[in-house]
Amino acid sequence: MINYTEIARQAAIAGSYQSIGLNYDDYLKSEAINEMAVLFGPKWKREQKTKLDAERYNEDIQLSYDFEGFDIYHKRYYHEDCKIWLDLIESLEMPIQISSINTNYKICDNSGRKINKDVKIWRFTDTETFLNIDFEVYDKAKDNNEDDIVFNNTVHVKFIWAEPKHQQGYFITVKSLKRFSKILFDTGTDYLEGWAARINHLPVKYKKRDEWRNKKVLMKDSNRKLSKNNGIALLAFWLRCGWIITGNKKDDSLISYVSPNMYYKGLEEDKDMWSDSFKYARNLPYEI
Repeated sequence: MINYTEIARQAAIAGSYQSIGLNYDDYLKSEAINEMAVLFGPKWKREQKTKLDAERYNEDIQLSYDFEGFDIYHKRYYHEDCKIWLDLIESLEMPIQISSINTNYKICDNSGRKINKDVKIWRFTDTETFLNIDFEVYDKAKDNNEDDIVFNNTVHVKFIWAEPKHQQGYFITVKSLKRFSKILFDTGTDYLEGWAARINHLPVKYKKRDEWRNKKVLMKDSNRKLSKNNGIALLAFWLRCGWIITGNKKDDSLISYVSPNMYYKGLEEDKDMWSDSFKYARNLPYEI
């Protein structure tokens, strides 16, 4: 079951392993797979292997869509699913434009079957900063056939991007990120998640003519201590913005941006739940 307790636990583990020079994959392999397989036997191990293969397949999905083919919505022309966002944007007087495009991709279910999935990709554009967030909305409880997932309304972020001439660094990114997430959190989204991928097809403003996103850097925590693990610069950037590490694939990290509701509900369960999760953050999502 995926819920806020599990996400907080994963984020704390990830932060701890990052600071001592290990990666999250070490924990997943040694603890979650090997030990549990010994406890539940060969049949369970085979089932988990099938699920793991499906997860790996789904993690490697390369979603493609026309970046220029989005339908733009406003109060007189909109898709019914975004009306609640449009109403909130109007009431808060936010400089946010909403658009979307339909696409599809093939996923693998837990039995190993390949299934075509039709999806709508949404885009919020901050017309002041020109930053964009492309995302898919989905219900994790439905996808996992579980009704007891506590926080299941999820936004999977495909890209947070701007054209190179509009890429303005940390403070502008946080400004737009707070706007985007407030719209989503105030209308029922529990958390955002996405991959801090070191390389993608989008153009980036270079620093001294170098690709900076996959450069190895030491991360400084809230106590000004440097991590012993050289993470990539892009991951360090998003951790400073208030995202937390909640998973790993190959060389990339799954990161999440939790809602205030999710954050404070977690504290009710355990006052120390998030203590290590935001160790690298300068901006905190629950302050929105």
